[in-house]
Amino acid sequence: MKHTIQIFFFMLSFGIVSLGSANAQRTYTLDECLEQALSNNVRMKKDVEAAVEAGITTRNDLLQIRLRQNETQSSRIQVENALSLSRNLLAQYMGLGSDSVDVTFSMDNQLPENPSNLFEVPENALARTSEYHLLQQNLKASRLQKDITIGKNLPTVALGGGYYYENLMDRDHTFWMGFATVSIPISGWWGGSHDIKKQKLQVRNAENQLQDQSQMLMIRMQQTWNDLNDAYKQVGIALSSIEQATENLHIQTDYYGAGTCTMSEWLDAQTLFQQSRDKYVEAYAQYEVKKREYMQATGR
Repeated sequence: MKHTIQIFFFMLSFGIVSLGSANAQRTYTLDECLEQALSNNVRMKKDVEAAVEAGITTRNDLLQIRLRQNETQSSRIQVENALSLSRNLLAQYMGLGSDSVDVTFSMDNQLPENPSNLFEVPENALARTSEYHLLQQNLKASRLQKDITIGKNLPTVALGGGYYYENLMDRDHTFWMGFATVSIPISGWWGGSHDIKKQKLQVRNAENQLQDQSQMLMIRMQQTWNDLNDAYKQVGIALSSIEQATENLHIQTDYYGAGTCTMSEWLDAQTLFQQSRDKYVEAYAQYEVKKREYMQATGR
Protein backbone atom coordinates (compact mmCIF):
# COMPACT_ATOMS: atom_id res chain seq x y z
CA MET A 1 0.00 0.00 0.00
CA LYS A 2 1.48 3.32 -1.00
CA HIS A 3 1.68 6.27 1.35
CA THR A 4 0.81 9.60 -0.25
CA ILE A 5 2.67 12.65 1.03
CA GLN A 6 1.44 16.15 0.13
CA ILE A 7 4.30 18.53 -0.57
CA PHE A 8 4.71 21.87 -2.28
CA PHE A 9 6.91 21.74 -5.33
CA PHE A 10 9.07 24.57 -6.63
CA MET A 11 8.51 24.95 -10.37
CA LEU A 12 12.04 25.63 -11.62
CA SER A 13 12.36 27.24 -15.05
CA PHE A 14 8.87 26.29 -16.15
CA GLY A 15 9.59 27.66 -19.61
CA ILE A 16 6.76 28.65 -21.89
CA VAL A 17 3.58 28.36 -19.86
CA SER A 18 -0.08 28.44 -20.71
CA LEU A 19 -1.97 31.57 -19.69
CA GLY A 20 -4.79 30.21 -17.58
CA SER A 21 -6.57 32.20 -14.91
CA ALA A 22 -4.36 33.13 -11.96
CA ASN A 23 -7.06 31.86 -9.65
CA ALA A 24 -7.60 28.54 -11.39
CA GLN A 25 -7.29 25.54 -9.13
CA ARG A 26 -5.78 22.25 -10.18
CA THR A 27 -3.59 19.53 -8.71
CA TYR A 28 -0.60 18.58 -10.86
CA THR A 29 1.61 15.55 -10.82
CA LEU A 30 5.35 15.95 -11.24
CA ASP A 31 5.36 14.40 -14.72
CA GLU A 32 2.50 16.66 -15.83
CA CYS A 33 4.37 19.80 -14.80
CA LEU A 34 7.59 18.78 -16.49
CA GLU A 35 5.87 17.51 -19.62
CA GLN A 36 3.82 20.69 -19.86
CA ALA A 37 6.96 22.81 -19.74
CA LEU A 38 8.65 20.76 -22.43
CA SER A 39 5.58 20.49 -24.67
CA ASN A 40 5.02 24.25 -24.50
CA ASN A 41 8.63 24.83 -25.51
CA VAL A 42 8.32 22.35 -28.39
CA ARG A 43 5.10 23.96 -29.59
CA MET A 44 6.57 27.45 -29.47
CA LYS A 45 9.71 26.21 -31.19
CA LYS A 46 7.63 24.89 -34.11
CA ASP A 47 5.77 28.20 -34.36
CA VAL A 48 8.99 30.19 -34.43
CA GLU A 49 10.57 27.81 -36.96
CA ALA A 50 7.58 28.39 -39.23
CA ALA A 51 7.90 32.13 -38.72
CA VAL A 52 11.61 32.01 -39.56
CA GLU A 53 10.93 30.06 -42.76
CA ALA A 54 8.26 32.59 -43.70
CA GLY A 55 10.70 35.43 -43.06
CA ILE A 56 8.48 36.93 -40.37
CA THR A 57 11.06 36.68 -37.59
CA THR A 58 14.78 36.19 -37.27
CA ARG A 59 16.82 33.08 -36.55
CA ASN A 60 17.93 34.68 -33.31
CA ASP A 61 14.42 34.16 -31.92
CA LEU A 62 14.66 30.48 -32.76
CA LEU A 63 18.01 30.21 -30.99
CA GLN A 64 16.54 31.78 -27.87
CA ILE A 65 13.68 29.28 -27.88
CA ARG A 66 16.11 26.39 -28.25
CA LEU A 67 18.19 27.75 -25.37
CA ARG A 68 15.10 27.95 -23.16
CA GLN A 69 14.18 24.40 -24.14
CA ASN A 70 17.62 23.17 -23.07
CA GLU A 71 17.29 25.00 -19.76
CA THR A 72 13.93 23.35 -19.15
CA GLN A 73 15.31 19.89 -19.90
CA SER A 74 18.23 20.54 -17.55
CA SER A 75 15.83 21.66 -14.83
CA ARG A 76 13.80 18.52 -15.33
CA ILE A 77 16.84 16.33 -14.71
CA GLN A 78 17.74 18.29 -11.56
CA VAL A 79 14.17 18.15 -10.22
CA GLU A 80 13.82 14.42 -10.87
CA ASN A 81 17.12 13.70 -9.09
CA ALA A 82 16.17 15.91 -6.15
CA LEU A 83 12.74 14.30 -5.89
CA SER A 84 14.23 10.80 -6.00
CA LEU A 85 16.69 11.66 -3.24
CA SER A 86 13.97 13.25 -1.09
CA ARG A 87 11.71 10.24 -1.57
CA ASN A 88 14.47 7.86 -0.49
CA LEU A 89 15.31 9.95 2.58
CA LEU A 90 11.64 10.16 3.55
CA ALA A 91 11.20 6.42 3.13
CA GLN A 92 14.27 5.76 5.27
CA TYR A 93 12.98 8.11 7.97
CA MET A 94 9.60 6.34 7.96
CA GLY A 95 11.18 2.89 7.91
CA LEU A 96 9.58 2.05 4.57
CA GLY A 97 10.79 0.95 1.19
CA SER A 98 11.47 3.69 -1.35
CA ASP A 99 8.78 2.28 -3.66
CA SER A 100 6.11 2.58 -0.95
CA VAL A 101 6.25 6.41 -0.77
CA ASP A 102 4.29 8.31 -3.40
CA VAL A 103 4.83 12.08 -3.56
CA THR A 104 2.23 14.48 -4.94
CA PHE A 105 1.94 18.23 -4.76
CA SER A 106 -0.65 20.88 -5.46
CA MET A 107 -0.66 24.44 -6.76
CA ASP A 108 -4.06 26.00 -6.32
CA ASN A 109 -3.16 29.73 -6.45
CA GLN A 110 -5.37 30.53 -3.48
CA LEU A 111 -4.90 31.94 -0.02
CA PRO A 112 -4.59 29.29 2.71
CA GLU A 113 -6.84 29.17 5.73
CA ASN A 114 -6.82 32.39 7.74
CA PRO A 115 -4.65 31.75 10.83
CA SER A 116 -7.05 33.65 13.09
CA ASN A 117 -8.97 30.39 13.54
CA LEU A 118 -5.86 28.80 15.03
CA PHE A 119 -5.14 31.42 17.67
CA GLU A 120 -4.87 30.24 21.27
CA VAL A 121 -4.41 32.42 24.36
CA PRO A 122 -0.87 31.63 25.60
CA GLU A 123 -1.96 31.27 29.24
CA ASN A 124 -4.56 28.69 28.23
CA ALA A 125 -2.24 26.78 25.92
CA LEU A 126 0.60 26.64 28.44
CA ALA A 127 -0.84 23.69 30.35
CA ARG A 128 -0.93 21.58 27.17
CA THR A 129 2.77 21.85 26.39
CA SER A 130 5.08 18.99 27.27
CA GLU A 131 7.74 21.45 28.43
CA TYR A 132 5.41 22.88 31.06
CA HIS A 133 4.47 19.40 32.30
CA LEU A 134 8.16 18.54 32.63
CA LEU A 135 8.79 21.68 34.68
CA GLN A 136 5.87 20.84 36.97
CA GLN A 137 7.15 17.32 37.52
CA ASN A 138 10.58 18.69 38.32
CA LEU A 139 9.07 20.96 40.98
CA LYS A 140 7.07 18.09 42.47
CA ALA A 141 10.20 15.94 42.64
CA SER A 142 12.13 18.71 44.40
CA ARG A 143 9.38 19.18 46.99
CA LEU A 144 9.17 15.43 47.61
CA GLN A 145 12.93 15.20 48.08
CA LYS A 146 12.78 18.06 50.57
CA ASP A 147 10.06 16.29 52.59
CA ILE A 148 12.11 13.09 52.62
CA THR A 149 15.19 14.94 53.85
CA ILE A 150 13.21 16.66 56.62
CA GLY A 151 11.69 13.35 57.68
CA LYS A 152 15.11 11.76 58.05
CA ASN A 153 16.17 14.43 60.55
CA LEU A 154 13.04 14.58 62.74
CA PRO A 155 12.96 12.98 66.21
CA THR A 156 11.35 9.55 66.37
CA VAL A 157 8.97 8.44 69.15
CA ALA A 158 8.35 4.84 70.16
CA LEU A 159 5.55 3.70 72.49
CA GLY A 160 5.17 0.34 74.21
CA GLY A 161 3.51 -1.38 77.14
CA GLY A 162 2.30 -4.67 78.61
CA TYR A 163 0.84 -6.58 81.60
CA TYR A 164 3.13 -8.12 84.19
CA TYR A 165 2.48 -10.83 86.79
CA GLU A 166 4.46 -11.71 89.91
CA ASN A 167 3.98 -13.81 93.03
CA LEU A 168 5.55 -12.19 96.04
CA MET A 169 5.02 -13.50 99.56
CA ASP A 170 2.27 -15.79 98.36
CA ARG A 171 0.44 -12.89 96.84
CA ASP A 172 -0.39 -12.55 93.20
CA HIS A 173 0.21 -9.20 91.63
CA THR A 174 -0.69 -8.09 88.11
CA PHE A 175 -0.01 -4.68 86.79
CA TRP A 176 0.33 -2.83 83.49
CA MET A 177 3.49 -1.01 82.50
CA GLY A 178 3.85 1.49 79.64
CA PHE A 179 6.91 3.24 78.23
CA ALA A 180 7.90 5.72 75.59
CA THR A 181 11.23 6.49 73.96
CA VAL A 182 12.29 9.54 72.00
CA SER A 183 15.23 9.34 69.60
CA ILE A 184 16.90 12.57 68.49
CA PRO A 185 19.56 12.34 65.75
CA ILE A 186 22.12 14.47 67.57
CA SER A 187 25.21 13.03 65.90
CA GLY A 188 24.00 13.95 62.36
CA TRP A 189 22.13 17.07 63.32
CA TRP A 190 24.53 19.51 61.64
CA GLY A 191 24.72 17.58 58.40
CA GLY A 192 20.96 17.04 58.37
CA SER A 193 20.31 20.74 58.84
CA HIS A 194 22.60 21.49 55.93
CA ASP A 195 20.79 18.96 53.73
CA ILE A 196 17.41 20.48 54.57
CA LYS A 197 18.62 23.97 53.61
CA LYS A 198 20.03 22.56 50.39
CA GLN A 199 16.73 20.90 49.48
CA LYS A 200 14.80 24.09 50.25
CA LEU A 201 17.08 25.98 47.87
CA GLN A 202 16.49 23.37 45.19
CA VAL A 203 12.74 23.74 45.61
CA ARG A 204 13.07 27.50 45.28
CA ASN A 205 15.18 27.09 42.16
CA ALA A 206 12.59 24.73 40.68
CA GLU A 207 9.83 27.26 41.41
CA ASN A 208 11.84 30.06 39.78
CA GLN A 209 12.60 27.84 36.81
CA LEU A 210 8.93 27.01 36.37
CA GLN A 211 8.02 30.67 36.41
CA ASP A 212 10.83 31.81 34.09
CA GLN A 213 10.45 28.99 31.59
CA SER A 214 6.67 29.43 31.53
CA GLN A 215 7.21 33.04 30.50
CA MET A 216 9.64 31.94 27.80
CA LEU A 217 7.16 29.37 26.49
CA MET A 218 4.45 32.03 26.20
CA ILE A 219 6.89 34.39 24.48
CA ARG A 220 7.68 31.63 21.99
CA MET A 221 3.94 31.17 21.37
CA GLN A 222 3.58 34.87 20.60
CA GLN A 223 6.64 34.84 18.35
CA THR A 224 5.45 31.85 16.34
CA TRP A 225 2.03 33.49 16.08
CA ASN A 226 3.61 36.65 14.65
CA ASP A 227 5.67 34.55 12.22
CA LEU A 228 2.53 32.72 11.10
CA ASN A 229 0.69 35.97 10.36
CA ASP A 230 3.69 37.35 8.49
CA ALA A 231 3.86 34.18 6.38
CA TYR A 232 0.13 34.48 5.61
CA LYS A 233 0.60 38.05 4.39
CA GLN A 234 3.51 36.95 2.19
CA VAL A 235 1.22 34.44 0.47
CA GLY A 236 -1.21 37.25 -0.32
CA ILE A 237 1.59 39.39 -1.73
CA ALA A 238 2.78 36.48 -3.86
CA LEU A 239 -0.71 35.96 -5.27
CA SER A 240 -0.89 39.64 -6.19
CA SER A 241 2.44 39.29 -7.99
CA ILE A 242 1.07 36.34 -9.99
CA GLU A 243 -1.88 38.43 -11.17
CA GLN A 244 0.40 41.27 -12.26
CA ALA A 245 2.88 38.92 -13.96
CA THR A 246 0.02 37.14 -15.75
CA GLU A 247 -1.34 40.41 -17.10
CA ASN A 248 2.14 41.43 -18.20
CA LEU A 249 2.63 38.12 -20.00
CA HIS A 250 -0.71 38.52 -21.79
CA ILE A 251 0.35 41.95 -23.00
CA GLN A 252 3.79 40.81 -24.12
CA THR A 253 2.26 37.83 -25.92
CA ASP A 254 -0.04 40.14 -27.86
CA TYR A 255 2.84 42.49 -28.59
CA TYR A 256 5.02 39.66 -29.87
CA GLY A 257 2.21 38.37 -32.06
CA ALA A 258 1.84 41.87 -33.49
CA GLY A 259 5.59 42.17 -33.97
CA THR A 260 5.97 45.13 -31.59
CA CYS A 261 8.25 43.39 -29.04
CA THR A 262 11.26 41.12 -29.30
CA MET A 263 11.58 37.48 -28.36
CA SER A 264 13.86 38.49 -25.47
CA GLU A 265 11.19 40.78 -24.05
CA TRP A 266 8.58 38.06 -24.37
CA LEU A 267 10.84 35.47 -22.70
CA ASP A 268 11.56 37.97 -19.92
CA ALA A 269 7.83 38.21 -19.32
CA GLN A 270 7.70 34.41 -19.19
CA THR A 271 10.51 34.40 -16.65
CA LEU A 272 8.79 37.00 -14.45
CA PHE A 273 5.59 34.99 -14.59
CA GLN A 274 7.33 31.80 -13.51
CA GLN A 275 9.27 33.59 -10.80
CA SER A 276 6.01 34.93 -9.38
CA ARG A 277 4.62 31.39 -9.22
CA ASP A 278 7.80 30.10 -7.62
CA LYS A 279 7.60 32.80 -4.95
CA TYR A 280 3.99 31.87 -4.30
CA VAL A 281 4.91 28.21 -3.78
CA GLU A 282 7.78 29.22 -1.52
CA ALA A 283 5.54 31.56 0.50
CA TYR A 284 2.81 28.92 0.79
CA ALA A 285 5.29 26.29 1.94
CA GLN A 286 6.71 28.73 4.49
CA TYR A 287 3.20 29.40 5.75
CA GLU A 288 2.64 25.67 6.30
CA VAL A 289 5.94 25.43 8.20
CA LYS A 290 5.06 28.38 10.43
CA LYS A 291 1.60 26.97 11.05
CA ARG A 292 3.05 23.70 12.31
CA GLU A 293 5.57 25.55 14.46
CA TYR A 294 2.75 27.52 16.07
CA MET A 295 0.64 24.41 16.62
CA GLN A 296 3.61 22.69 18.25
CA ALA A 297 4.40 25.72 20.42
CA THR A 298 0.81 25.73 21.73
CA GLY A 299 0.83 22.02 22.52
CA ARG A 300 -1.27 20.82 19.57
